[in-house]
Amino acid sequence: MFWKSLNEWLSNHGLEELPSNIWVGTSIENRHTLEERSQFLAQIPASVRFWSVEPLLKHLGDISQYLNDVQWLIIGGESGPDSRPCHIEWVKSLVKQCNESKTPVFVKQLGSNVYLNQQPFKTKHPKGGELPEFPQQIQIREFPNLTCD
Repeated sequence: MFWKSLNEWLSNHGLEELPSNIWVGTSIENRHTLEERSQFLAQIPASVRFWSVEPLLKHLGDISQYLNDVQWLIIGGESGPDSRPCHIEWVKSLVKQCNESKTPVFVKQLGSNVYLNQQPFKTKHPKGGELPEFPQQIQIREFPNLTCD
């Protein structure tokens, strides 16, 4: 259904791909959603494809094979009173892999239920969103470097 509607929209507008000001993304919470959704996102003819890795609920493992298909990652833990845990080690792993592949990464927040080395990691900000409170290696907020047509 999605492909039919996207192709129809492009055709109706005389386009082969989306205009450069339309960025297309998907939410990734765990390895299952990574494997399921990234394959569809990779097929969309857009100048910027991104993952919103929030809430990050599980360690994603090695994502290097997928990073050629995206131009940006946004990472965040879940916030709120019943939030599920997010481990800083998971965030560090994603940031490291993005750095190695030169994929811009934006660490948005750590979430309300954060762990580091299996211990609770307390922040003053209730959503874990203040950059200076993050461990140094994940104090990173990058954007894709784009040029205008």
